[in-house]
Amino acid sequence: MVGVTVVAVEQKLEEYLRGKRLVIVWIALTILVGVVSAFTFELPKYLLLTNRGLPTEGLIIELQPLNHGSVIYSYQVEEQPYVGGGHAGDIDSRFDELRAGQRVLVFYDPKKPGICCLGEPSKHLHSLIVLAVFLATSPSLLILALKIRRIFRSTSSSSLERK
Repeated sequence: MVGVTVVAVEQKLEEYLRGKRLVIVWIALTILVGVVSAFTFELPKYLLLTNRGLPTEGLIIELQPLNHGSVIYSYQVEEQPYVGGGHAGDIDSRFDELRAGQRVLVFYDPKKPGICCLGEPSKHLHSLIVLAVFLATSPSLLILALKIRRIFRSTSSSSLERK
């Protein structure tokens, strides 16, 4: 009898530890996906530009309708020319409203003026944080949805068997 109890306790302990390991793996994967997506979408760049970026006036030099509606712009810092790229939505415009030679708002890093963005960096930062959080939590939400689906299926199939 004591041997059976010891085996049962060991099994419960193994299940508990397996559950803990799964939680640790889940947390690690969530963090990993969040970090990878943050760097993939240049979140640190927009955080830096939000905190210390300086505004300047840029000039649209090229519109690229076949490249996802890209807007290529130039700007100067201490008489040094720089070029950057963005999209019409970055400055709350529609692509077909923009023209080469049009003046636009650009933010740049005073320590590294080649780091820049078209329009307000805080707007980029907010949307990229939302995207990174969504991507980081998506696998968890998918697993949760599948678990709920399995519960409902087992509940509905057991209620059908009773009838």
